[in-house]
Amino acid sequence: MYEKLPYRTVEDFTPVAKVVDVPNVLLVPKNSPYQNVMEVVAASKADPSLLSYGTSGKGTSVHLSGELFNSMSGANIEAIYFKGDAESLTNVMGGHVPLSFNTVPGAKEQIDAGNVRAIAVTSRTRVPVLSSVPTIAESGVSNYEVSTWFGILGPKDMDRALVKRINADIRIAMNAPEIVKKLRDRGMIVSVGTPSDFDQLIRAEISKWRPVVTQLGLRGKN
Repeated sequence: MYEKLPYRTVEDFTPVAKVVDVPNVLLVPKNSPYQNVMEVVAASKADPSLLSYGTSGKGTSVHLSGELFNSMSGANIEAIYFKGDAESLTNVMGGHVPLSFNTVPGAKEQIDAGNVRAIAVTSRTRVPVLSSVPTIAESGVSNYEVSTWFGILGPKDMDRALVKRINADIRIAMNAPEIVKKLRDRGMIVSVGTPSDFDQLIRAEISKWRPVVTQLGLRGKN
């Protein structure tokens, strides 16, 4: 998205550990006729001008979740940009948009209250706090997966022994039962792998999202 950055994402950092994943969720109003992902896809294909989805803003994880969904499912659903996750959620709850991609932590309370329906999550596996909600992949869009992730990077050429030691400490801290539970209850998933795992993820994410961002013509402000 940014043509000029003061750093090179891969070359100028040392991956230490990914820490947590934050999945997104596809929502519909509680009285929506759509019960699952493939009904949404079928409706969009039947009338490409019919559907739109709310998103917290251009270029955000939830926006890209929707655009990847379009690309992989063959749907044609227009993005409607709101000022944030809460505004997008309010509009799908009120029926002002027929669909919305939101973060699980941001939407969980309203899902639990029955004010909005979750028809699929964007992660590779189901989210523990929404265990009855299928993934988009298992709903018929094979290999679909989107999660926001947070991790820890060190400076370039960081000592490998130090990286390994910090990674081990992070793994112990993040997998403490009370930490896992607190994050899980909010819809987040602790996921601490090796430094090599994190490096591979960063490279894979760049390869995955570069063509999507290019196709959409997204440009950030430096």
